Amino acid sequence: MIKARWIWKNNYISDEYVLFRNSFVYTKGKVYIDISVCDEYIIYINDRQVAFGQYPDYSHYKIYDKIDLTDFLVKGKNELMILVWYQGKSSFTNIDFGPGIIYEVYDEKEILCYSEQGQSCGRDRSFVSGLNKIITSQLGLSYMYDTRNKRKIFDEETVETGFVPANLYLRQNKKAEFGELLIGKLINKEKSIYDLGKETCGFLKIKFKCPSGQVLHITYGEHINGGCVRDRIWDRDFSVDIIGSGETEEIIFCTRRLGCRYLQIYNCQETEIEYIAIQEISYPFLIQKYEAKGELRQKIYDTCVRTLTLCAHEHYEDCPWREQGMYIEDSRNQMLCGYYAFNNSEFQKSSILLMLRGQREDGLFDICFPSECAFTIPSFSLIFPIIIKEYTEHTKDISIAEVALPAIEKMHSYFLKRMSENGLFPTCNSKDVWNFYEWANNLDGYSKDSGRNKRYDSLINSFLSLSLQATAKIYVLVGEKSKAEHLNGLAREINKSIFNTFFDCEKKVFMNFSDSCSYSVLSNSLCVLCGACKEEFLTDVARIIAHGDDNITKNTLSMNIFRFDALLKVDFEKYSEFVLNEIDKIYGKMIESGATSFWETEKGESDFDNAGSLCHGWSAIPVYYYNILKG
Repeated sequence: MIKARWIWKNNYISDEYVLFRNSFVYTKGKVYIDISVCDEYIIYINDRQVAFGQYPDYSHYKIYDKIDLTDFLVKGKNELMILVWYQGKSSFTNIDFGPGIIYEVYDEKEILCYSEQGQSCGRDRSFVSGLNKIITSQLGLSYMYDTRNKRKIFDEETVETGFVPANLYLRQNKKAEFGELLIGKLINKEKSIYDLGKETCGFLKIKFKCPSGQVLHITYGEHINGGCVRDRIWDRDFSVDIIGSGETEEIIFCTRRLGCRYLQIYNCQETEIEYIAIQEISYPFLIQKYEAKGELRQKIYDTCVRTLTLCAHEHYEDCPWREQGMYIEDSRNQMLCGYYAFNNSEFQKSSILLMLRGQREDGLFDICFPSECAFTIPSFSLIFPIIIKEYTEHTKDISIAEVALPAIEKMHSYFLKRMSENGLFPTCNSKDVWNFYEWANNLDGYSKDSGRNKRYDSLINSFLSLSLQATAKIYVLVGEKSKAEHLNGLAREINKSIFNTFFDCEKKVFMNFSDSCSYSVLSNSLCVLCGACKEEFLTDVARIIAHGDDNITKNTLSMNIFRFDALLKVDFEKYSEFVLNEIDKIYGKMIESGATSFWETEKGESDFDNAGSLCHGWSAIPVYYYNILKG
């Protein structure tokens, strides 16, 4: 931007809604606005909503949007108004680096208006600023809206901010768009509970009339529990508030996406609800048609595609209800499925670029992107090269690989410089490291022994071997075969150490840890995939992976991708139908239970202290297997 400056109102607080006003004259031709804010925005031209949604970013990777305003303009003077919501708090999905807005409106010949010190602004008094009501630590803040305060008062002036990023980067993907309007069906009149008919994600929209000053407390969630919408789980609070004016009001709230199926309204005495709804927000994916073999598989496939779309807006999200965070492992599953379900590789590309900006000084990656959370998951960092390999193979675009390789080398150095004399990486014991593998017994990183000095995990070392091998393939794709050979050599040595340390020759199965006789489907799947299992034992280990026994921890949905891939590696012909039948069994049960999107785990809502997500992106892997196995 040429003339624009980063500005904000003279004094600010956290959880603040501020309106910025400007005007310009339109004659002819195309007119655009470039805009970036901290943290969310809505643009209005002549009181018509034009666009919304800041791309989540870092201070060193600040994204701006280029938006075409032409269709909203009239000849002559046009009024520009921008609402900016500054959260002022960091979370798993947002980083607080201070308030600010920068924008510039221009045509082919000149700059028509821009952000500058001294222009008028003021709080949007319809929103209650300073509320600071947290939904979850991952999501951040909720809102309260007062329909009595409709006047837009511009009684302050802007000043230039201290936050000025070195560079601005143009958004690499498209903006999310309005989709279907899901109007709630009243299913419990006494308790004012509405069913939207299916899992969804979008903006709350309501038309109602209630006495002036009365607060409508609206809860939202995926579960009905004890005859009410389950909205309070420990310190989580899934609710928003609207204050009535005594008049009929129709409002849509385009600053905070809600993920839910059910809505409940409290304090609605003497209130007329014409409708309450969720305006779905969707990324404009180009869905590729797929015809599955049989009605059940088609329903599973279509539900997977819906799950994927509900978990992707600005970037990938683990779940739309509870977190909306982008994790590496979750995103890997979503990206891989997306190559088959959609014709939109720019979404994978933009998410990878965001991940790259979240690399820590030690080489590991942030737990989420963007995030200031202190924790990191080493196994997820090791999955990152697998993402890059698959992106490069599917898109034939080597530019991302070339950008990512230095970051991958830095990440690998974290592990390689800590290798022990036995050729293995010892389990991390740093306070900022979460030794998570999956939500299964002894594998969730919460064991009291997790991270103890000189303990070794077969899982992290298998992930390291797989990561080195994936990087070797990337080097081959970019024409650096000597580096590929070196990494493959390192992986072979690690594989030997994995077998020598973890293989139980009596049981013919790999152990999870060097200091305890526990076993899991995941550890054995990873040992097969990385090549640590000797050929003469593959049949026995594959049987354990496929059928398990009473002493082996089963996979959860998130890691079935490693289980299925391991079986197909051992014997593609033998296990192809097995994998398809397993998908029929696992996902068929969810369909029979009324699932409209697929769950975080097979336990559904009862998992995680009754906070189990019923829409989770990592569970959409049938899309991938149906395509490669022609299911």
